[in-house]
Amino acid sequence: MPAVPGDQQLPRSEEVFISYSRKDKEFVRRLDEELRRRDREAWVDWEGIPPGDTWEKTIYGAIEASHTFIFVLTPDSIASEVCGREIAHAAANNKRLVPIVHRDVAADRVPRGESIVRPRSHCRSCGRLLTVVDLLPVAGYLLRRGRCAHTL
Repeated sequence: MPAVPGDQQLPRSEEVFISYSRKDKEFVRRLDEELRRRDREAWVDWEGIPPGDTWEKTIYGAIEASHTFIFVLTPDSIASEVCGREIAHAAANNKRLVPIVHRDVAADRVPRGESIVRPRSHCRSCGRLLTVVDLLPVAGYLLRRGRCAHTL
């Protein structure tokens, strides 16, 4: 902690806030340990919420006090409404956003705010659910010019 006049110590604000899905807790524990080994302080929601504080007030306060907002990108975190609110709050407070991909996500659904879990993959033109054969990467997509076999 930085020294201040009168031998008082000011608490050091956490440099990093980590947003994640609870399903990725073990990965986030390892990430937090690595940051600490490199002398970086991270705020993660397992550190406790003071009695009398609301969860949201504590989370938003921690985001506001941090310099950098790390978002652990997984299908579960993309689908999480809570994670979405945390990202929105970080962006509204002009925080540096650092995504860390822990598990692959369907990238084309992220910008539209569409869940990558539900509904299942479907044709954007006709809405038909895609089969395993339809989902074969690249070749089928290119041959069909980005449309499903039923929309051609």
